[in-house]
Amino acid sequence: MLIKRTVQTWNTGPLLSDSCGYIALSHPPSPRRLILAFRGTYSLTNAIADLSTIPQEYTPYPGTDDPNTQPKCPNCTIHTGFYTSWRNTRAVITPHLTTALQNYPDYSLVLVGHSLGGAVAAIAALEFQVLGYNPTVTTFGEPRIGNVALAAYLDARFNLTSTLLSENPAFRRVTHVDDPVPLLPLSEWGYVQHGAEIFIAKKDLPPSVEDVRFCAEKGDGGCSGSWGWWKRLQMWQLFFTHRDYFWRLGLCVPDVGFWDRLRLCGE
Repeated sequence: MLIKRTVQTWNTGPLLSDSCGYIALSHPPSPRRLILAFRGTYSLTNAIADLSTIPQEYTPYPGTDDPNTQPKCPNCTIHTGFYTSWRNTRAVITPHLTTALQNYPDYSLVLVGHSLGGAVAAIAALEFQVLGYNPTVTTFGEPRIGNVALAAYLDARFNLTSTLLSENPAFRRVTHVDDPVPLLPLSEWGYVQHGAEIFIAKKDLPPSVEDVRFCAEKGDGGCSGSWGWWKRLQMWQLFFTHRDYFWRLGLCVPDVGFWDRLRLCGE
């Protein structure tokens, strides 16, 4: 059980979106945190989830039994593949997460994720926020998860409508110059991005503090939302930049045979 271990991993399996990640406890002298991390796209099943772009109606998770106080998201639609990944994950991790929060009530909940994992982290954060867990969320290369109404709902829940970045924002959506994934699925399909974008403007690694900027408005001319049709023509050439954030993410391969000896997991 999680209460006896520092890290609890999970994998829903290839028949249930192949969602994977871990729950970790950060103990003193480090800040008291319960970290919920979601893996990005890795397998064929993940790719299918990424490509399941048909939207479906989104109904917020009920925070109470009183219908008068339940959150509402009128006209909200959500990416079917991402939402399915989260629902499959929820069933696996909820018992461990609940136990951990009960045993460490003074620990803050932190959600992190890259790519597909960022999308799932954002959807999970909406539910945890309604439940009163007050999560802090950081995503990297997060794709668009829903329509205008859903983006506005997330912005409102996490107070992301302010044009100023607070000292401790509840949600940080980190993007990188030339990374096309935050622009997917396309706006022509009804998808838009929510707020709280933190943009890394430098192409080469590593970036400095001066290369990182907060985008006050969605579609800010200096941030990822400014891409036009000419950039889309280069999109398939730019997927390697999806790994380039504060360092280049490596490729984790199964620990079998030749690969087991080389231990090629990351750089």
